Amino acid sequence: MADARTFVKLPSELMGAFNKRLLKACEDDEVTSAALHVIDGEPVVTLFSEIFEATAEDVAEAKDEDPDSDLKEGDDLPENPPIFVQVARTSCLDDVEATKSQDRMEKLYARAGGQVVKLLKDSGSRFGWYDRPGKKDEKIWGEAVFSYMAVIAYIPDDEDDDQDGDDESEMENNLRGAASA
Repeated sequence: MADARTFVKLPSELMGAFNKRLLKACEDDEVTSAALHVIDGEPVVTLFSEIFEATAEDVAEAKDEDPDSDLKEGDDLPENPPIFVQVARTSCLDDVEATKSQDRMEKLYARAGGQVVKLLKDSGSRFGWYDRPGKKDEKIWGEAVFSYMAVIAYIPDDEDDDQDGDDESEMENNLRGAASA
């Protein structure tokens, strides 16, 4: 069985706030996969929780790995290890935008702590009034393209935590930085 939840970034929402919502959802549910789309210039992320019922074979494997395992037949298990998703806007329109994009992606990789599983990318456009290039005080009607990348990473396993065991607080602290990613 699979459960899905879709998160739409509000046009007025900062990317950091959107990423915090995604992180909380990934921590609350055992998210096992994700999809990224861009609609009207904003990222839309669908989180999937794919769960199956433990079989006698799963119970036997768990007992082999940990004799104290309390797994029973019929218990719910995630199809894959739990993940979390973080999103950043990307652009290579010019050197300034490309540098900002690289910095945003580096922030996401730092949050992942070396546990990156996959990258997703999507683009979409939005029509509206935009500054005329070279003339900030003049507007033109046009189409702007927006691209986003999502980093999917494993949620740190409690058993593999550092001695101080603060991986989750480190992720939270990384999210408290500048809200550009």
